[in-house]
Amino acid sequence: MTLWLGIDPGADGTGIALIRLTPVPVLLDHDVILNDTSEVGTVYIARVLGAIDRIRCGHFDATNDSGRPRMAVEAVNSPTGFAAGKRHPIDPAHLLGCAIVLGAVLAAYPDSVLVPPGGNGHGAYASYPPELVTAGERRRADWATRPAGQSTTIRHARSAFDVARQGPSCARRARLAHLTRQEPLL
Repeated sequence: MTLWLGIDPGADGTGIALIRLTPVPVLLDHDVILNDTSEVGTVYIARVLGAIDRIRCGHFDATNDSGRPRMAVEAVNSPTGFAAGKRHPIDPAHLLGCAIVLGAVLAAYPDSVLVPPGGNGHGAYASYPPELVTAGERRRADWATRPAGQSTTIRHARSAFDVARQGPSCARRARLAHLTRQEPLL
């Protein structure tokens, strides 16, 4: 049984999702930690790291380290100034806040796997466990085939779920890149 803990770091909210990898990933636990202020400070970072520890340690035997979940964290892209093909102003505070949370998580868990951003949390609603789809999102007749939206706070947990699902393939790519990289001899 392989457990993966996905983290979607953010300035306004951080999503956490623990899954068991089977042919169909099973959601074991999730949380969304919302930032109550407009700044990413030590209180918010402590709340994020505390929630990660609570979920992570609640699902394995810490005395012998068996079954410890692997961790996957969504990386941050460089800003482009475009969104959906149109010019879009960049909010540096939001970007810096994401980077601060990402850095704090990587500092606390340096063996985490980085997952590229883009598309996480935007799959069809039917591709997510029922706990990650609100009743309001299920109102439309075609809800199951619609791409997940950005209108609710649970979107952070959906993104973390996708990050956890991608963790194993990103870990394999990182291992292969390390094995095939030629290092200078001296």
